[in-house]
Amino acid sequence: MPAPLPPNSTLLRGLLPLLVLLALPTASWEHGTAGRALLQSAAPPPPPPRSTQGLPLDAIQLPPGFSIELYSDDRFPARFLDVAEAGNATVVFVSSTKSVVTALVDRGGSAPVQACTLLDGQDGPNGIAYDPSARSLYVAEVRAITRHDNALASALAGCDRSLLRSSAVANASLLPPQASHSSRALAIGPADGLLYYTVAAPFNVDVCRDPYCTIHRIAKNGSGHGIFARGIRNAAGFDWVQGRLMFAGMERDRMGNDLPDDILGLADPATPGVDYGWPYCHWVGDGPPELREPGPGRIIPDPTVFPPGVGPSVDVLTQRCKEVAVPPVQALGPHVAPLGVLYWTPPVTAAEADGASSGQRQQWPAQYDGGVFVGEHGSWDRDVPIGYRIAHVQLSEDGRTAVGHSIFAEGWLGSDGKKWGRPVGLARLPDGSMLVADDKANTVYRISYDGTAGGAGAASSPSPPPPTPVATRWSLDVKFGGKMEAVMLLQEWVSTVGAAAGLTPANTSLGTGSIGAPESTLELEVSFSSLGELEEFWSSIPQAQHKAWGQRMQQFIVHGSPQWQHHPWQRRLPAAYAPAAAACPAAEAAEAAAAAEQAAWWYRAWRRLESMLQRPTFQLRCPPRSSRRPAGCQW
Repeated sequence: MPAPLPPNSTLLRGLLPLLVLLALPTASWEHGTAGRALLQSAAPPPPPPRSTQGLPLDAIQLPPGFSIELYSDDRFPARFLDVAEAGNATVVFVSSTKSVVTALVDRGGSAPVQACTLLDGQDGPNGIAYDPSARSLYVAEVRAITRHDNALASALAGCDRSLLRSSAVANASLLPPQASHSSRALAIGPADGLLYYTVAAPFNVDVCRDPYCTIHRIAKNGSGHGIFARGIRNAAGFDWVQGRLMFAGMERDRMGNDLPDDILGLADPATPGVDYGWPYCHWVGDGPPELREPGPGRIIPDPTVFPPGVGPSVDVLTQRCKEVAVPPVQALGPHVAPLGVLYWTPPVTAAEADGASSGQRQQWPAQYDGGVFVGEHGSWDRDVPIGYRIAHVQLSEDGRTAVGHSIFAEGWLGSDGKKWGRPVGLARLPDGSMLVADDKANTVYRISYDGTAGGAGAASSPSPPPPTPVATRWSLDVKFGGKMEAVMLLQEWVSTVGAAAGLTPANTSLGTGSIGAPESTLELEVSFSSLGELEEFWSSIPQAQHKAWGQRMQQFIVHGSPQWQHHPWQRRLPAAYAPAAAACPAAEAAEAAAAAEQAAWWYRAWRRLESMLQRPTFQLRCPPRSSRRPAGCQW
């Protein structure tokens, strides 16, 4: 876990000015009342951990209940993943940008996952897709797409290559030479059975002509080749979302630290010819670059593509971009380098919805259903590194619109700016857990969910105290003469936005006051039975509806902004300030030491809640170490 925040440190913004106060500093993570549990009480000690091969897995920050481990004890080049099932065995095919494709054979139980080299001597075998109907493995190389029949049988036989039957689907005539971005994504269309692959821009930025800056598709027998989508600098990773191709778009470099944003885009196989407008049109998201708000953000033109004095004006180019370029689903942030894309399919049966009774399938919290995980490889073209994490983009029911954007896993980038790992491909195992490929650490991780566990780092955490009620208060000053309108809007929020997340008037109270012209005060208090219920409530807020309400409310606000901001208050001392206890009398020192231990748990708890609240801004202020009585750090 990271060290507690230093005094006056500032994290990222979230959604509206909110003051979160703890009634007592003894709340715990537990089942909420309005849906599946997101946070659970402590579990018995976990079994001894598997080998970490010297990798600092305890640095990875995950939501409560999740844990990470090495899927295989072997080390090998790892880029993208695809999964095949064969009876009681699972085979994971692992691509690379080297020359090999690795097979990981998992026979279940206590048997270790075995790694073997399935293919060798390939030319940058980056994209990989397994076809269960034909038991064939397709590999996208730099200058060829190849098919390998009997790949599953070969892997189960210890990568016996004599069983393979390999052939070419597409050769160099359909995969042009590239000085840059020659690694190709690959996916099989679930409806049409076609192979979709990337032909990226062979440069950082320039005028792009076919066949570059595109996504192509071709039949498995090599016929029917065509360009499917244009205006995409580098569609680096694929997955299918309700029959549509979602891709991770890596944008141009050398435009500054915070421009432009990498994107998640969507293209429908039924309507080919979509154009995302690159290299003339880019996107920049709303909110801080470290975590953009949900949605595509705004369009920005790039007049530098044209020679000086030749191209259209910025205004003309902007208008043209608005007319032609398709907006992305999500602006991910500048230079995060998205690669892996994984659609988290919602449960389709009652058994899946309730979790497998046999215990063979993990049921992750409902907040991830119907969303997309994105493996962000991390920046090189930024003064302060960004990425090196797994993001989560929650989608609308039809899968076309982003309604949430958060960080699911991070920690491969240290606070000192050093990187020890870089996430790439993502895949889901039959048991419901997630695999993550890392092409820097040369390994594959497995992320699991256990609702009875406390998640990463839980084994070393103090046992959480029993549940205690908590309250949230939203305070603001409103324009004199507009108080009644603001009160009505707050009441509307309770009955619409709040009600959609399970709020009832019974656990809310609205107070008003007068400062005198030109300001009045309003305060809305909402009570919850536990911190877990509070987190579950905020994760259920319909963000688009909430944002629209905030824009209406803004006209009445004198102080504040339409951004959620929480400031938890606690009479506890973070562990980093425990040395101050030495200046106190013995009894006070003992009390402060106990408080420091509890504060370590609280720090982790609020880090998790902060992630779900879109990383709101808050500051920690503690008394100086010379203070005789270190009685209270305030947020």
